[in-house]
Amino acid sequence: MLIYSSVTNVFREFYREEIWSEQSSLAEKYPGNSEFVDWGRNFIESVVLPEIKSKNDKFLPLNKSTSAFFWIHRNSPQVVKESLRILEYTGIIKLQATGIKATNSEIGNRYEVNIGCLLALETLPLTNALNIIKKLSAKKMSEFGANSKAYDSLLKKVPQFTEPNMTECLKMQLTKSINVLEITEWQKGKLRELNINNLGELLISKESDLMKAYQVGKVRSRQMKNAAFAAVFEYLFG
Repeated sequence: MLIYSSVTNVFREFYREEIWSEQSSLAEKYPGNSEFVDWGRNFIESVVLPEIKSKNDKFLPLNKSTSAFFWIHRNSPQVVKESLRILEYTGIIKLQATGIKATNSEIGNRYEVNIGCLLALETLPLTNALNIIKKLSAKKMSEFGANSKAYDSLLKKVPQFTEPNMTECLKMQLTKSINVLEITEWQKGKLRELNINNLGELLISKESDLMKAYQVGKVRSRQMKNAAFAAVFEYLFG
């Protein structure tokens, strides 16, 4: 019984806290997308998951099919689609099928919520998990139309989605301090000794220039350069 309780607690801690922390951290990492990140979390956590759980609570005693799915109309606002894209990135949801017909033959995309996030809402997650999973049916999806009220809070903050100017985004990234790099404080100190204070300055520096700092050899200079490249590529493609 103690082992069961421990497993349940670990399960809940991860799927109720840690996985959501990763999602929310994107708002700090990419402040330009904070509205999308915050709305996406609230949409899934406060709207989608409770609705799906309510359906499962009703279906299970009747031995009917259960759900882990929701559907978004293809004409939903672009800002909503952007928020969903970020949720896919962090694994909170995944696109399950496109061009799916729903009520009144409307067309849209069907998504599947992370099953762990859904089961974490159960009083006895490990006990109910098998019953829910065995009876899953993609047809039992919650539907959100093109003008769903669930979108209103996001539309008030971001009425229209505009693709970011990647040139400006890159310029901003290159001006970031070397403090954002995943290298040691000692290495950051060595960069400052060379008057290298941001990512752009580090990227244009040669490894031979970095090796002019005391005790910085080929390995450490390569680590510094790689850290700069990683920070920029993660921003552009993450």
